Amino acid sequence: MLKIIICIFCVISLISCNIIVDYIDFETVEADPAMKSVNISLELENDEIQTKTVDLSCTYKFFTDWWAIDYAYFCEQNQAVKIVDADTRVAKVKGTHKELKDNSDVRGFRVNGQSMAYLPKGLNKFFDNLEFLAIWTTDLMEIHSEDLAPFTKLRILSIWENKIEYLEKDLMKFNPKIEYIGFGKNRIQYVDPNVFDLLTRLHTLHFDGNDCYSKQVAGDRIGVLRMIDEMNEHCNSNEV
Repeated sequence: MLKIIICIFCVISLISCNIIVDYIDFETVEADPAMKSVNISLELENDEIQTKTVDLSCTYKFFTDWWAIDYAYFCEQNQAVKIVDADTRVAKVKGTHKELKDNSDVRGFRVNGQSMAYLPKGLNKFFDNLEFLAIWTTDLMEIHSEDLAPFTKLRILSIWENKIEYLEKDLMKFNPKIEYIGFGKNRIQYVDPNVFDLLTRLHTLHFDGNDCYSKQVAGDRIGVLRMIDEMNEHCNSNEV
């Protein structure tokens, strides 16, 4: 009889203990600000992962004096954007086209005075016939061959007044039609010696206002070749 009483007491005690533990755990989770903070942080992190996209807004224009291109229909990005992540993708492009025009007619894309540390990916999904790309005063920090790879028809590359510090090997290997390059007013310290090797049509090169070298040549293929030789002497002694 004593054994039965002891067993019943033990069972009741265990049940009581479990109830108390469950209650304490529940209260701890509900009341602990640290746990709530962790949950909120995880939710925010997931939201950030899901929202690495940007919407662009175009004012469509015609330009009649764009260096190598006589008459160009292009998108002027007109809505303030902020791109701080290298994996940011273009989600959509807004804007009203000129009469009888659509995305396939767009030959150029220009951004001026926006906050764009990196080029957004996927622009070619909207504009696959780009011949000129102009990124001006955006605090652009880097540019890589994969950024330019989709634009095989590119003739003009103008990356003016940004924060580029180096031009990597094979940067323009997918863009052999380039005729005009502008890297003026950046912070370039290093240029790989093969960067311009495939650009047999290059006749204009602006490199003024950079750290390792400052000069520009316009409309002179021979002058550009001489300039590249000089640049190699000054800009590839220290690899980045």
